[in-house]
Amino acid sequence: MGGRRIELVTYDDGFDAKRTPDNVRKLIQEDKVFALFMVRGTPQNESILPIINAEKIPLVAPLTGAITLHRPVSRYVFNVRAKYQDEVARAINHLATSGMTRIAIFYANDGFGRDVFEGYSTALQARGVQPAASASFARPMGDIQAGVAAINKANPQAVLVIGSGSEAARLIKELRRGGSQAQFVTLSNNAADSFIKELGEDAHGLIITQVVPGHQLRPDEHRQRVPQPGTAARRGPEQCRHGRLHVGQGAGRGPAPGRARSDARAAGWRAGGPARLRPRRHPDQLQPDAAYGLVVRRNVDRVVHWQADPLSTLRYSRHMATLPFSLESRVALVTGGAQGLGQAIAAGLAQAGAHVIVAARNAERVQAAVALLASAGGSAEPLVLDVTDAAAVDAAFARIDATHGRLDILVNNAGARNRSNMAHLDAADLREMLETNLVAPYALCRHAAQLMRRGRYGRIVNVSSIAGQVARANDVLYPATKGGLDALTRAMAADLGRDGVTVNAVAPGYFATEPNQPMVDDADVAAWLRQRTALGRWGQPEEIAGAVVFLASGAASYITGHVLAVDGGYLAHF
Repeated sequence: MGGRRIELVTYDDGFDAKRTPDNVRKLIQEDKVFALFMVRGTPQNESILPIINAEKIPLVAPLTGAITLHRPVSRYVFNVRAKYQDEVARAINHLATSGMTRIAIFYANDGFGRDVFEGYSTALQARGVQPAASASFARPMGDIQAGVAAINKANPQAVLVIGSGSEAARLIKELRRGGSQAQFVTLSNNAADSFIKELGEDAHGLIITQVVPGHQLRPDEHRQRVPQPGTAARRGPEQCRHGRLHVGQGAGRGPAPGRARSDARAAGWRAGGPARLRPRRHPDQLQPDAAYGLVVRRNVDRVVHWQADPLSTLRYSRHMATLPFSLESRVALVTGGAQGLGQAIAAGLAQAGAHVIVAARNAERVQAAVALLASAGGSAEPLVLDVTDAAAVDAAFARIDATHGRLDILVNNAGARNRSNMAHLDAADLREMLETNLVAPYALCRHAAQLMRRGRYGRIVNVSSIAGQVARANDVLYPATKGGLDALTRAMAADLGRDGVTVNAVAPGYFATEPNQPMVDDADVAAWLRQRTALGRWGQPEEIAGAVVFLASGAASYITGHVLAVDGGYLAHF
């Protein structure tokens, strides 16, 4: 760096905080290091704070998120990773957007655990949610059965397990043995393959949050630091981020850096020897939630979204992961979602991993649709809404903002139809249908766009119709409104594209839904469809879901302003 060769000097404290100060003094007094770098562990870092303040030697990128490294502020501590309180807040946000509100915590009763507990309490309070249950244990860990019983009695949907790898593993095993079916979450201090191995089968479904490399790290730099598959990953992506920052800062100090020092349990930099900083991470630990900046590692067969190649993830994390159709952690609103095509679309989005807000006018049907999604393992919530009621729409989006803080996907499915000819339909009928089929979708899109612009990400899918492109006698108004919706889709796509929001539409053909049941039961209509469509049959409601999931997913990141016909080949066939 700056024309000088740099050596990384390392001493192992065996993760014993009592030994860390002696190692640090040796680095300072004997090795004459100019910076301490990446001391691991909360008690280890806390034990050397008096030394670095007295010696006036910087500690760069401590491998802990302890609040004591942030408050009170020390001019000699240069934090890079997030605070544990921030990390647990992101985890709570992730769980809440998945529909979980009963969240418990089992934590070590020390500085680290109490730090996380404070963040947990603050995050729940910000959402207006009460803790489901809490329990703590003293170190060294003894009998934990009382805490296990208290947590399981509360029957939480999720449990934050806070401790060392062996402690967290024991807690999870005991909670599962007690009958818990909760989602378990632990923090980045346990991001090690050995932890997963210790858990064995009990690791299925586990979430481990992780600190990710910043956007300043170019994909080629990251690729150079990734070991071959199978190499053990000890600390995860934050090591890569910290290493790059420290090397970059050191390079800017010139050929004669002053006294500033570094540690990795304890490690220090000194001039004169060969530089040997090789931050390492394993590809399967980089699994980003782009909306939150949270990385979640899930060791479960059915949840493999976000397991992305590092290069692809860094370049395209907002768009595509290994499973490009995954909607995990996305928040979706589906209007007219309680029956027919809307219900099928809501089910498809939930199956792809989204938390679905099911909106419709009929409260009983909305509740039934949400219950159906939940019974299939989906995440959903009800919203009784008349899309033509402007005040109700305003209130609905205020609630979505307060509850979720964002909206990623909007599906405008609610619509109206009046099959009749011009002799029986006047201008008032047209205005009424325009309110539902064109004005309401526009109002919903305006509200959604305000939330989507915040994160520069959004997917709007309007449910139009092939009637927007072709018309039949005795159905004069519906094609006009759907043609308008097609045009509106293109116009909004042009308007919102620079904000990271795509706007597309699906145009269903003939589907066997409840409103169409009389025609479905008509043998003459069935015979006509066999002749009129390329596939020769009615469409089933679930067959619309795939098209909407596609347009709502990262797989369609470069598609906007398009109307996708889902019609069994009706428009292509004559």
